[in-house]
Amino acid sequence: MIKGESWLQSTELLILDELHKMPGWKNYLKGVFDTKPENLKILVTGSARLDMFRQTGDSLAGRFFTHRLMPFSIAELKQSAPSNTIERFIQRGGFPEPFLAENEVEAKRWRNQYVDGLIRTDILDFESIHDFRTTQMVFELLRRRVGSPVSYASIARDVQASPTTIIKYIQVSSRRRWH
Repeated sequence: MIKGESWLQSTELLILDELHKMPGWKNYLKGVFDTKPENLKILVTGSARLDMFRQTGDSLAGRFFTHRLMPFSIAELKQSAPSNTIERFIQRGGFPEPFLAENEVEAKRWRNQYVDGLIRTDILDFESIHDFRTTQMVFELLRRRVGSPVSYASIARDVQASPTTIIKYIQVSSRRRWH
């Protein structure tokens, strides 16, 4: 535990979000886990990037279970949603927040914030890419062209970058599991 940090002994659930951004997080987590009271449950949440960190360095073996939250599937929605489910799913996607949003403005606001966060935390923070605007434009062009052949030269012209840069950005985004 970091000096000065504590929680009540009666705490039943400790939630640590984005812990993988803290230097030495694995040793910290192991220390918290190994010294926790019996009644304390620990939930560690974070981006897909947490998976990559989990695969390297110190082992947390025997101390965790992985659970990946995925967007709604069409099968799940067909069981419990109204008849416009498919159209809404195609328009808004399967993440609960935009799918269940009151209107398209709220759904779009959530999507924009989500994409912005992915680019800033999963790409700019961890990859050797520093051009937020170009990354955002490439992502948006790819999103609009789903189902079409990818032309690196065409995307490069559209965002005024080299095809080599576009290839790098697409490879990085595909590693982020954005599809």
